[in-house]
Amino acid sequence: MAFNINDFLNAESKKCVKSDWKPVKVSVRKLRPAPDRMNFYHVGDKEITELARSIELVGLQQYPVVRPLEGTDEYEVIAGHKRRLAFLRLLEEGKSEYGMIPCKVEKPDRIRNELVLIFTNSTQRERTDYEKMREIKRVRELLDEYRKTHKLTGRRQNIIAGILGTNKTKEGTLDNIDRHLIEPFKEAMSAYLTEDEIHTLYSLIMRCKERAGRNGQA
Repeated sequence: MAFNINDFLNAESKKCVKSDWKPVKVSVRKLRPAPDRMNFYHVGDKEITELARSIELVGLQQYPVVRPLEGTDEYEVIAGHKRRLAFLRLLEEGKSEYGMIPCKVEKPDRIRNELVLIFTNSTQRERTDYEKMREIKRVRELLDEYRKTHKLTGRRQNIIAGILGTNKTKEGTLDNIDRHLIEPFKEAMSAYLTEDEIHTLYSLIMRCKERAGRNGQA
């Protein structure tokens, strides 16, 4: 049976239901963002302000998911980075009642937690192609680690496309661009290139690869 992200997350959710977990109030200043390799999504100032106003009006509708940082009294955010920033914004405005934020504290299962972070962002926000490219690369690395201790059946490309809610063609296109384009050009994709231009870029890369292969055989 092939790996299924929904089955994987549902199994973990059932454990939470059985454990009858309760939110834990944590100082928002003791929440740390995930490292850049895990949390590579851009959050605009307007988004943070709008979320802060929404929290003021209707309260926090979904708890951030965090994990304890070993040897400290701090926590790393797995899901809920915008909520953390919105609470910090409210504090900066002098609203001290937002100093504590209720959180769901997860066990330190790094691979699962990173997959949850990426899966959550892929279903709840618009991402640039550059962000999708980084998602693909990171999910591949996580699946390689997961495979060391768990059975993982099915083609990796299909698994990655399933986790990110995309199709194999799109995943293959972005993967090839990531492999053959230098970093500054990758970052420029998110700001300057349309999807059609990205496909044109992909075609040029594949044409160069083909010519390089022919020259190598000559």
